[in-house]
Amino acid sequence: RYPLQRKVILWTVLMISVGAFSCAIVLNGIARDAMTRSHGMYARAVSQTLASAVSGRLRDSSLDRFRELVDSVGQAPRFAFVEVVDARGDPLHRLLNDAVAWQEFEVWRQAQRGSLPVLMTDALFLGDAREVAVFRAPIVSRLPETVTTRDLTHRIDDRRVEGFVVVALRDLTLPDT
Repeated sequence: RYPLQRKVILWTVLMISVGAFSCAIVLNGIARDAMTRSHGMYARAVSQTLASAVSGRLRDSSLDRFRELVDSVGQAPRFAFVEVVDARGDPLHRLLNDAVAWQEFEVWRQAQRGSLPVLMTDALFLGDAREVAVFRAPIVSRLPETVTTRDLTHRIDDRRVEGFVVVALRDLTLPDT
């Protein structure tokens, strides 16, 4: 009878341990996926905000102001790199804080034959732990301030793509999960 009790206790502890370990692995994967999605959405929001702020400043007369804006924003530790290109894809300004992330992005871009989709719906993730999220947002010309809501439907065609902002943000906590 004593050996049977020992076996029951041993198997019970083993089953509970295996269940807890399996649950921990599954929950870690779920949390990691949620963090990665959140990181991608944050990269998207930042790139769209920066594109909106840069809109209308790509003319020669305001190039210095737009470069100052990009440099001031891009100095934050989370920024791996920021690139602003014109509508043809020629670089206007580039700020590199993480050369490894930039090199990995360049390898990816060359594999795409240098072209990126005009509209990105999801972020591109780089790095072994997908810790760098890259998003490309179009810089769309602003409507004149005199446009009213009644004129908006007629004047929306006056907008054009001036260029693109490519923002790469890194999340140093993702490799730890």
